[in-house]
Amino acid sequence: MTPIILSFDCTDYDPIDSWLFPEPKSVDFWMNFTIGLDQRGGNDFQLHILTTEMVQNNTSLNNAIVLDCYSWDAVRLKVNEILDQCSGENWEDICSKLSQKMAWEYENYQPYSF
Repeated sequence: MTPIILSFDCTDYDPIDSWLFPEPKSVDFWMNFTIGLDQRGGNDFQLHILTTEMVQNNTSLNNAIVLDCYSWDAVRLKVNEILDQCSGENWEDICSKLSQKMAWEYENYQPYSF
């Protein structure tokens, strides 16, 4: 099974898929992707999108996509490459792989116990 993007959003730049940055080589923001196996539902994963120009010595590249120059098409291509790499036998296996590349909404989740 290969996961797919069900929806996406970015609170800083809305709508992100048509946003035009004045300096496409100087871009740095976080966005959310809802990822699942089909349209019935999915989980939220966050990614840090930035360009090489914005990477500093102390910039964490965990959960990041680094581009030479920003374009929405480049972001979609990179995310789809990640999704292709994270296919698996079941949703738990897929989420485990995805959480190594993106910040998962259920990362470190512990069920409440009485």
